[in-house]
Amino acid sequence: MNTNDNKNITIVGAGPNCTYALDILLRTLHGRTMQSSLTIKVFEASGEFGSGFTHSVDTPPSATLNRIAGQIALGPSKFYMPEVMENYPGYLDTFMDWAEKKYRDTGDKKYKFVQSDWPARNLLGEAMLDAFNFCVDALNGMAGVSVELVPEAVEDIRKDAASGRFEIVTNKNVHKNVDRALVITGASARSIHPDTWMGSLQNDCTQGDCVLVENPLPMQETLPQLLDHDKVFLIGTGTTAIDVMNYVDYVKAKRPECNTVIYPVSRNGLFCFSRAVNQKVDEDRDFHTGYVFTEQYVDKLRERSLRRFGTKKLDFEVDIIPVLIAEMAVKYYGTMFGSSFENHLAGMHRDKAAKHMDSDMRFSSSEEAQGYFANDILAAGEGMLENIGKCLDAGDVVNPDVRETFECYARTMCEGMPSSAFTQGDVTNAIGKINTLDGGRGYYANPRDNAFSWKKIAYPVDKAGVQNADEYRSRLLQFMKRDINQSAQGNVANPTKAACDSIWRDLRHIIVYAVEKGGVHTASFMKFLDYYLPLHNRIVDGPSMSGVQNIINLIDKGFVKTDYIFGSSFELDDSGTTLMIKGPFGSEKAGCVVLGSLDLFKRSYENNVLYKNMLKSGIVTMWEIDPDDKDSKLNKLGLALDESFHPLVSDGRVETGLTFLGPACEGYHFFQHTLSRPDKKQATIINLIHWVDELFDGLSPVLK
Repeated sequence: MNTNDNKNITIVGAGPNCTYALDILLRTLHGRTMQSSLTIKVFEASGEFGSGFTHSVDTPPSATLNRIAGQIALGPSKFYMPEVMENYPGYLDTFMDWAEKKYRDTGDKKYKFVQSDWPARNLLGEAMLDAFNFCVDALNGMAGVSVELVPEAVEDIRKDAASGRFEIVTNKNVHKNVDRALVITGASARSIHPDTWMGSLQNDCTQGDCVLVENPLPMQETLPQLLDHDKVFLIGTGTTAIDVMNYVDYVKAKRPECNTVIYPVSRNGLFCFSRAVNQKVDEDRDFHTGYVFTEQYVDKLRERSLRRFGTKKLDFEVDIIPVLIAEMAVKYYGTMFGSSFENHLAGMHRDKAAKHMDSDMRFSSSEEAQGYFANDILAAGEGMLENIGKCLDAGDVVNPDVRETFECYARTMCEGMPSSAFTQGDVTNAIGKINTLDGGRGYYANPRDNAFSWKKIAYPVDKAGVQNADEYRSRLLQFMKRDINQSAQGNVANPTKAACDSIWRDLRHIIVYAVEKGGVHTASFMKFLDYYLPLHNRIVDGPSMSGVQNIINLIDKGFVKTDYIFGSSFELDDSGTTLMIKGPFGSEKAGCVVLGSLDLFKRSYENNVLYKNMLKSGIVTMWEIDPDDKDSKLNKLGLALDESFHPLVSDGRVETGLTFLGPACEGYHFFQHTLSRPDKKQATIINLIHWVDELFDGLSPVLK
């Protein structure tokens, strides 16, 4: 396509990604002369253009975003032709810009935010609606450009063989002569595969007289039915499940007669950890870029694996996790003892990695690999803790060589320590404060108890020896309060939060680079999907500190009970007519079960009319996790896409006229469903810019 052709473009789905796409089109087309017409049709089944129903303006205000206000952009922000938007004085670049204007215009305090606040989901919907309308109006104001909004549900996309153009089939019409289609919908529709545990649960609920709420979205439509039940068993403890709990609390405040109690059910017995205060402002300066773990390192690992073992595919638990744990240990002790010690440990880490890269060693287990990469770093950190212990025993810094690290340690452990060199009085004061630490803030008086432990980070609540539900609840609440205190110290200042945030968030794109597109062995990929991805979500992608405190409050009030939060299962009774939940401390009838998580990784599209029909016609296919496994019913996940997110047709061709971005491409890719940020290049924005660049045959500059 070029600017001299008449173009008919379709965008399916009008949530935030659609707004980003229109914004990028606006910037690309500004100041250019269209020699012919450009028609953009935007389809949104809910009719909620700009927000979609995931961020509907009607979403209960109890549902909050998983992103602070200062980290939300309404478009591509500074990362794509920002100078163009100087020509549009009414344009608002960020959520904060929008909220500040709304507060000035209305005086309504619901729009009053500081950068670190966590907005309600419906307010983002309102902001995206305004941003969407701005882009639509601006595009419609361009000569030769027309944007049409179509509140219809797209049920199929077909290609006309004669013309080579597409037909968009909706629940009401057939829209013909479409040149290109961008599909960015499908995040929330759940299709349960019968051969998964969800399929078994679905069948048992049908037989066992139990209401199954398969999808909590849209909340304003699906969640009111929960109020008909005294007990609701909520599978999942992530951010979506937390929104469900907050909804019941929100209703109870208005309807005191409501008796609904939520019983969370989880594999690990934990809620998501609180998100630390963000202390990272500048991406180039503050974000961790990897001591060893970089894209270049992953490339070298693949070359090494091919050379020595005959395959480029990696084992996530043997090749990746040990390096990540070593990186975490370096960051943990570097935060605790200062930059000099961090540089020392980073050097040890690089030496180990280089030695491994040049060797023929092959680890038999993840534990063996972890020992190789991390043990020397752990020993150095624990040795420094021993030195701190000697200072405490002596009541003074007896060794001048550890003076700097002692001062860093004291600043980490204790509030109110000077940032300059300590006087003798400061040393005495610090020792006194350290000796009173009791673990409440995450630190203990004995330095040896403050050692880095990957196991304690991943599973901080010990289940061993728990006698009853009350005892486990007490342990869980103790951890949650400690976690909030750690978060309050910040994602740079607190060793645990710095280690988690720097490796699992800042290096997330490198982890994805190693795993996606079949980059690891099949069994390893499944372990990543079922274990490490939820672990990532739990330790670094949780709610705000106030959000976790609210869970504590709900537990204390008895609105949420943790009796079945771990080690529980759903089973039919002996008669096969009643569904029971059975846990380590009891069992009872389950009358209402909620699947409290989003279905991003699709094993089936049975309940999604659009994808089901496209799969049936063969214009799209599903990605095979293991191409050699033709027997497994669970070998397919999401759509099969090429590097430019075009679908692979059933005959093996690539359909370049179709592009699937955002949630629609999860599976072969990861983390494509995130909101745009003003401070960091997000994959969604980069991919949308590439889409526009393809659309106009290189007319727009591509973001590198």
